Amino acid sequence: MAGKSFKGNLEVLNLSDIFQSLAMNRHSGTLVVNDGKREKKIFFAEGEICLLSSGRRMRLGDLLVANDRITSEDLDLALKLQKQSRKRLGEILVEEGFCAQEDVEGIVRLQVEEELYDLFLWRKAEFEFLADQMPEDMAAESSSLTRLSINTNSLIMEALRRLDEWTLIQDAVPSTKEVFVVADVSRLGEADIPDKVRDALQETVDGKTTVMGLSERWFLSEFESCQHLAQLVKLGCVRSLSEEELADKAEASYALNDFNAAAALYGRLAEYLPDQPKILIPLADSLRRTGGEKQALHIYGELSQQLEADGRDPDRLRQCYEAILQLDPGRHDLANKIEDLDLRLASSSGSRKVLPLVLLALMVAVLGGALVFRERIKAALGSGANDADREKEVGELVDAITRAEKDAIPLIVRGQADEADKKLQEWHVAARKIWTDYGDTREFARVELPLLVATNPPGFAVYVRYGNEDRYQGTTSLQQPHVLCKYEPVESADGEAAKITVEVFDSEEANKAGKPSRASVEVPAESYSKPLSIPVYDKPISQIITDGWLDSGGIHVKELSAVFLPSREGKLRVMTLADQRLQEMPDWDGKIELGQPGDPLPAPAQAGQDLLLPVVEREGKTGVLHVRAVPGEAPTDPTLRFPTDEVVTVSPLVLAGEGEPLVIAGTLGGTLYAFSLAGEERWRANVEGAVRATCLIPGEPQRVLVMSEDQVVRAFTPRGTLAWRWDAPSPLAQREPLLLEGEVVLCLEEGRVVALDANSGELRREVFEAAPGRLPALASEGGVLYLLDRDAVLHAYQGEKELWSRTLLRKAERRPWLVVEGGRIFLACDGPELIALEHERGRTVWLGRFPQEGHVVAPMIVVDDAVVVTTNRNLIYHFQLPKKE
Repeated sequence: MAGKSFKGNLEVLNLSDIFQSLAMNRHSGTLVVNDGKREKKIFFAEGEICLLSSGRRMRLGDLLVANDRITSEDLDLALKLQKQSRKRLGEILVEEGFCAQEDVEGIVRLQVEEELYDLFLWRKAEFEFLADQMPEDMAAESSSLTRLSINTNSLIMEALRRLDEWTLIQDAVPSTKEVFVVADVSRLGEADIPDKVRDALQETVDGKTTVMGLSERWFLSEFESCQHLAQLVKLGCVRSLSEEELADKAEASYALNDFNAAAALYGRLAEYLPDQPKILIPLADSLRRTGGEKQALHIYGELSQQLEADGRDPDRLRQCYEAILQLDPGRHDLANKIEDLDLRLASSSGSRKVLPLVLLALMVAVLGGALVFRERIKAALGSGANDADREKEVGELVDAITRAEKDAIPLIVRGQADEADKKLQEWHVAARKIWTDYGDTREFARVELPLLVATNPPGFAVYVRYGNEDRYQGTTSLQQPHVLCKYEPVESADGEAAKITVEVFDSEEANKAGKPSRASVEVPAESYSKPLSIPVYDKPISQIITDGWLDSGGIHVKELSAVFLPSREGKLRVMTLADQRLQEMPDWDGKIELGQPGDPLPAPAQAGQDLLLPVVEREGKTGVLHVRAVPGEAPTDPTLRFPTDEVVTVSPLVLAGEGEPLVIAGTLGGTLYAFSLAGEERWRANVEGAVRATCLIPGEPQRVLVMSEDQVVRAFTPRGTLAWRWDAPSPLAQREPLLLEGEVVLCLEEGRVVALDANSGELRREVFEAAPGRLPALASEGGVLYLLDRDAVLHAYQGEKELWSRTLLRKAERRPWLVVEGGRIFLACDGPELIALEHERGRTVWLGRFPQEGHVVAPMIVVDDAVVVTTNRNLIYHFQLPKKE
């Protein structure tokens, strides 16, 4: 679509407004942005970004090595082959099989996107949009630039999200020209930073390299580098140089002809003291000597204007003139100025006249750019209508759409979908008005309607299909869960209401490869649709049918890469996860009898290669079986090494005793047994009522916590003596107690969750209160307590402070299940759905659904990137999880 060129200053018109206008009006042309030191050119084709040209060298090979796509040896060989041919490095790497074409395209696309995001951090810069043009220098190198198709609105939303985060980062890293030194690396291990940054920290953070320089050396964007540095500053690992340190180091570097360091140090110092010739002249000279001629020329030019206006420092002014002449020999006017200075004929009054003229010129440039931009917007309205009133009405509607979109995008970026919804409704009303009432105008052909879409979990590509169009809208992410979709109005046909289809794919590449969508939803095309949240469920990759329920839970035995599950059919089921499929393990599965069909069986336990299996009855005896689990070998004959007089009711524990580990078993008759690993009974302790739950209390020494039917919680020492007891005011719930930061957290049947002091047993506090009979599920990791209540609300507590809460899919009439493993929270309520959340904010990272109706009957077993669940339909399902971000 033809448009007009315009220009201005980013202090007057921000970049997001410019990008948004270009996208909305589907303009083609080149946007040139220059801050006097750096210049970037972005080519748009009908509102989408296709090419980027910047002064930053891409260094494709180094980026592929840094991202573990190829090895250094691969790169060296490819560079040698490149010298023997005229092919591009990426072509050679793919042809030689060092990496895939997708790797090359992905790295280039990521680099381009990061450069565009960094552009949004620029504040003092000039811009010019060249409508339907590509500058000659960009056209000359276009064959070597990778062509892309980047959705401009998605880019804007991610950029605005980063700007919000930048306000938090700026306290620690106020400028990308900041220079840091290493302070104290004792807490470096706590930093969540890439290994390549951690390993190179002391070498690269050297007191003379800016954040921009560190980004180059770390192969990261400036924004990512600032994120990592902000974290390191807060941990005390690095600190920025003070003004005094910058001045001392800058002078020393300049004196030693270390011009790279001098340019970095004087550059940061110039931000503190922007108008000091004693800083700007060595800065410009250092830049000139290190390849920054354009930046140096800009500094000399601005400084010469400043010195002309001041009129009190002819020596430095002459120095500026001479430097400008060397960099730009065409400036013949400066020869006369130098002669005037030499003859000391420059009058102070004449000098004072320069500044007002310069300021006037700048004001004209800035205001002129803004006026040109406004005129361009007005011109875009067109005049298809036949009278001034209609043109005015259309203009007001277009203004309403522009205003609503501009207001909605920051709200979407901040996750305020409900607030954005109001703005999108305003947009929809105005756009429909143009569509229905102004069909004879140019705006009619440009009308687009909004739709806000999220995927649950995020991380999927969103497309909108209408008519013959199938348009990519963006990809959801944890940081940006919503995508703002746009579609052209669709007319009803054959009396049926028109609809559009929102489709969700694993990625853009998956759609291009013809793979089926993961989910799709039809919505009315004419009426406004509230923000959509589309669930994307993974299906199990394998399943096994069993003869009985597996409702006792199980364990993963790493040595055998197998899951051990006691079954209600009275046997031990053993499944291997080899080859990414759940399969019966022939030498083990069903070979060990634990009781009679229907007997409830506690979960097994493991002590090294010793497996401890509670049995209800085996040859007329009860207790805990012992079996050796040795990789590559069949199971040893199980022996009843730990016999008891009554049925074992809880999973065995292995206690660090005094001089030897002890196997602890609690029974239906209320006896607590302690055995050596060899099977020798060391002691017994009695409680009044069946043992319902046990756990270990860490410390020196460890203790055993026992919950029994007599409403008492007891702690025993490794010698079997009572350390403390707490008499509960109501029956104890059959829930495993949790140990958390010196507290024992447990549930009462009346609905309360309480915390006891782990050392004394004293009641510390009430954690949560639920309705009787609607007990929550509990889990913990990293000092955080997670509590899933029956209203399907997951709470995260640290001490008495609630960190966050999330409402999930459906309320639970049955017992909810909650497992925390490796920073991910897995839960199941009623029904066949499974959910995984990340632990920091409770955002969904995965959804699973098994095909048969039913519900989960035991805690999920999480093994690396797999999860195994058992259901009330006698089925075991195995799901593959996405890799952690």
